[in-house]
Amino acid sequence: MAITGSAGEKALTQEIVAKSGREVVNLAGQLGVGELAAVLATANLAVGVDNGPMHLAAAAGTPTVRLYGPTDVSLFGPRGDAGRHIVIKAGLPCVPCCDLSPRVDPGRGGECMAAIRVDDVIAAIYRLLGEGVCK
Repeated sequence: MAITGSAGEKALTQEIVAKSGREVVNLAGQLGVGELAAVLATANLAVGVDNGPMHLAAAAGTPTVRLYGPTDVSLFGPRGDAGRHIVIKAGLPCVPCCDLSPRVDPGRGGECMAAIRVDDVIAAIYRLLGEGVCK
């Protein structure tokens, strides 16, 4: 298992690794775009928010579990075989507001991401892994 991110996300990824209780390779800040694409192309599954790396994973044919908040899935959703990509969103009535501004104060935005249930993400992961969709 590996986690990726920018150099600025290194502390966050270290915290995630520490809390995971699993052996995880932390690649945050270590990969260029080409290297990231290569890592994602060899992955069994990629999990993340609506961002560039998830689009790279889908383009490489890697199954994805994608978490959507304020963006419009119909515009920015995964392309390719729909059976290889699961989209999870909270389904709040304000979505898609497309407000991508950072939020640091609770109660001032970001509720659409916070409302995504961890159990739903885990179930999606097992669904893709269990159906033999992954390489």
